[in-house]
Amino acid sequence: MTDRPQVRIQFLSEFKALFKESWRNIVFHGGRGSGKSKHIGLALILRGRQKKLRILCTRELQNSIADSATSF
Repeated sequence: MTDRPQVRIQFLSEFKALFKESWRNIVFHGGRGSGKSKHIGLALILRGRQKKLRILCTRELQNSIADSATSF
């Protein structure tokens, strides 16, 4: 059997909390293009390969862009 190649993965600092053991539930907020789907998905794949986990990813979908937009 051959050795697996080493791969270096860089994460934005905002998503490094995903690799801490201290959370049970975690929520990320941000606008379009902030990398949430990419970084969270990749982090959960990596964590799931390290140990057995139950992972639930949810995403709220709206009927239109107008329904999706919020102002504070």
